[in-house]
Amino acid sequence: MTRYVGLFRGSRDSGWEVTFPDAPGCIAKGHSFKEAFNAARSALADHLALMDDPPRARTTAEILIDSARDRSLSRALTGAVMHPVPFDDPRDPMYAIPTTRGAPPLSDAAMQPLPA
Repeated sequence: MTRYVGLFRGSRDSGWEVTFPDAPGCIAKGHSFKEAFNAARSALADHLALMDDPPRARTTAEILIDSARDRSLSRALTGAVMHPVPFDDPRDPMYAIPTTRGAPPLSDAAMQPLPA
């Protein structure tokens, strides 16, 4: 299972918006963090399904390192909560192997954005 880093912005009051540095144009929204996470997972699957060769998913560490050289990426990270969003690619040979582990549990209270 591949995990793309989602950039979650928002709060309990205003709702959440999710974008992906490695999947430009893919956006999801939700009233709660969990709802945004689920919408992001679905939007990511739909977005990447349209591509013959989906982009490589960078790790959180790679994105942070790259942001030191890329000002637009650095600005995109400002005020965002980074959280991995799993993508089950049916083209991946590992896709058919059942797993007992799912996405990590999410807590709205723990996922408040960092101050800008």
